Amino acid sequence: MASLRPATLTDELLEDCLQAVHRLEAPDRGAPVDNVAAFARVTPAAAREALGELEARGLVQHDPPGDVALTTEGRRQAVGILRRHRLSERLFADILGLPWDRVHDEAMRLEHALTPEAEARLAALLNHPTTCPHGGPIPAADGSLRAPATRQEVPGQMEKA
Repeated sequence: MASLRPATLTDELLEDCLQAVHRLEAPDRGAPVDNVAAFARVTPAAAREALGELEARGLVQHDPPGDVALTTEGRRQAVGILRRHRLSERLFADILGLPWDRVHDEAMRLEHALTPEAEARLAALLNHPTTCPHGGPIPAADGSLRAPATRQEVPGQMEKA
């Protein structure tokens, strides 16, 4: 099990908590704070502090009973983090040849360092992939999220008899 990080409010921690809310909130309710803490690998107290800062910045809001949900701007920023993360996973898997089970942790670090220019160049280098190595869709540069193609939707692919 990964160790928990200290409660220093860094941009990295704030982005990890924002991404956690994005991945954990459900259509009918927000993300539980304890689950956000586990995703971000911090203590619940550190997650509450980070979520308080994100709320002050207008990126999350409390969603009773005690959960948190993204605001429109929070969702926009979270999708950008998700894009950088999944492009980073592709870099580590496709270009650097890291094993599939290790690319997530590496991408968790790199996603915070990519500038918009580096992100655009990385996407071009990778030929604008639509999914990460784990099959998750990569958001487009405009923030839209396309569902990955199914077998029947892939042009030129024939059914096996």
